[in-house]
Amino acid sequence: MIKITFKEYSLTNYSNSDISISNAIVLHLYILICKNMLVNVSDFWFGYNNIFNNLITVFFAIIYLRLLFVSDLIRKIKSGVIAMVLFVILFILITYGIDSNRFTSNVFPYTYVKTQLRTFVAYCLPLFIVVSTLTSIDCLLERLYKFTFLPFVISTISFLFSLQPHENGVYMSYGNAVMFLSVLLLFKYAHTKNLFDLIQFALTCLYILISGSRGPLVSIFIAVFFVMIIFSKRNPLLLMLLVLMTFLIVLFYNQILDFIISVLERMNVRSRTILMYLEGNITSDSDRSLYHEKLLEQLNQNPIIGLGAFGGEAVVGLAHSLYLDILANFGYLFGSLFIGYIIIKDSFLIIKYKGTGISELLLILSIIIFPRGFFDESFWNSKELWMIMGLFIQLGNAPQTRFAYLSKKQTILRET
Repeated sequence: MIKITFKEYSLTNYSNSDISISNAIVLHLYILICKNMLVNVSDFWFGYNNIFNNLITVFFAIIYLRLLFVSDLIRKIKSGVIAMVLFVILFILITYGIDSNRFTSNVFPYTYVKTQLRTFVAYCLPLFIVVSTLTSIDCLLERLYKFTFLPFVISTISFLFSLQPHENGVYMSYGNAVMFLSVLLLFKYAHTKNLFDLIQFALTCLYILISGSRGPLVSIFIAVFFVMIIFSKRNPLLLMLLVLMTFLIVLFYNQILDFIISVLERMNVRSRTILMYLEGNITSDSDRSLYHEKLLEQLNQNPIIGLGAFGGEAVVGLAHSLYLDILANFGYLFGSLFIGYIIIKDSFLIIKYKGTGISELLLILSIIIFPRGFFDESFWNSKELWMIMGLFIQLGNAPQTRFAYLSKKQTILRET
């Protein structure tokens, strides 16, 4: 039986524990993407990257230790989380016993193993654990949408830095950080119909086009597609704007790109993505295939059991493919089973709980990570993937309710 209830639903309706946990997750995500925006477009900020990483790690340790006492986090940790953590520890220890050199050597590419291990422990594992303890995913989504303006300001500042010549930084990392915000802004606009949210979304897309890389644009196009399907009935204006924008871009894309390039040249700015398109190199893999070939060569020598924990990093430094990195860690059989399980269960839950907060958050995270998994990311470094696995475990915490972010209130459908 479905009982429809309309009422004001603000943060006061969430438990103090959910509010504290959601605040910690939002801080975690937004601090990281803001840092990655800045250090990848400016030589000045890049010089402080290691200092930022150390400070962020200490800060995260403080806020998560605080959660242990404020939110009674330990009591909420489920057996599935404990089992996963124990498996990870055991997997790493077995790999260490077989090849300790990859964890201790300071020679390339083993240096990447220690870096990825630190990243996993500090940035991914905490998200996996705390997401699974939430009772209401709506609380987390509401907080993510509510504070998008803060990372948008940083994205604008970092874009201005990117217009200046710089030698350090990674186009893909900058683009991925802005893309995370861009997808959130698009879904937020679909709820609020606020023109300011749409303008912010459009500007972040422009930032990526000019100063980022091609990969993040794939996720944004997919996000637009899903938003058109899901929210078009609620927001006809959104559908009309998106269809019109797509039509104009398809019709005049060469002229638009030529115009943008000419404007940028007058500003002494170069857009790598646009130039690659106009020069016919947009499909170039930037030598990623060389990394993939070398990793596959090693993997084919151990196809059943794989290369162990951090197998991709131990061979090529960075696998530049989430899916290939999973295969490198677990072998063709178990790696394929793991990838299939994640994608099938994720798709099933998004459809089953359509309209709820967990479905929307799973869709957002999936759009962010799975498309770029073909040419970027690694198993141990993917925050979004570990959050998705945490959400799988979270499902049993409470009944799922209809989610509709309206800034000040929500209209929800409760199943009874």
